[in-house]
Amino acid sequence: MNEIKLIVKEKEIVFNTSSSWDELTQEQMVRVAKAIPLFMTGWFDPDLLMFLLGLNKKAFKLIPPVEKYELRKTFDFLIQKPKMKKLIVETFKYKGIQYIGYQAGFSNITWEEFITAERYFMNNEHTIAAAVLYRQERENYNGESDPRIPFSVYGTEKRAETFQHLDHYLISAIALNYFSLRETYITNRYKNVFGSSSGNNGGKSLFSWINITRTILGEDFFEEKKILKSNVHTVLHRLNTLLDPTNKKKRKK
Repeated sequence: MNEIKLIVKEKEIVFNTSSSWDELTQEQMVRVAKAIPLFMTGWFDPDLLMFLLGLNKKAFKLIPPVEKYELRKTFDFLIQKPKMKKLIVETFKYKGIQYIGYQAGFSNITWEEFITAERYFMNNEHTIAAAVLYRQERENYNGESDPRIPFSVYGTEKRAETFQHLDHYLISAIALNYFSLRETYITNRYKNVFGSSSGNNGGKSLFSWINITRTILGEDFFEEKKILKSNVHTVLHRLNTLLDPTNKKKRKK
């Protein structure tokens, strides 16, 4: 965090500001998601700056224009490519129901959940993708497992209908958060999988993750359900090893 000290009309104002994406609050993240199209035009909304600084209008008006410009520069990271290690949009409520997100490192996501979310995110169907990952809390949750109810296609369809009524910018923030975490914890780690035509060219390149699953299984096709319920990192590690060029050379010898 950045500690800012200003002297305004002989009165010192001290406040902290975010110095990276991971230091944004969920509310700030949603506001930033709304402002991103304006960033591309070079415009930084003064109301957004006031919100990020956590100041009210009265205090904000007292800050001279030159100092406002300097304060805005402390948020230059927002106009760069997002880099996150933290799930910022952790949870939200709609009509009294709380929906809980996944762990930032994807450690509580199954292969089936991942490839389903991928399909929707890469097709820009972000609302449905959010319905895959954000789910209600389990009954009698004991704090020792995934707090969310288990993933199911049918449950996703039902939640997706509800999520159509959510704030559009909340969905945008969820997608922004996902794509950055995906790069940090998935694509950067499994380069043999995502460094080729299989990973980073949008929905058109996403081929069929189900077919990839069956390729991993080979003759053990009867284990498909087991693979789908496996942790995403377990499957990607296996796939990354299979696609390792050095392993291919060894097999040829």
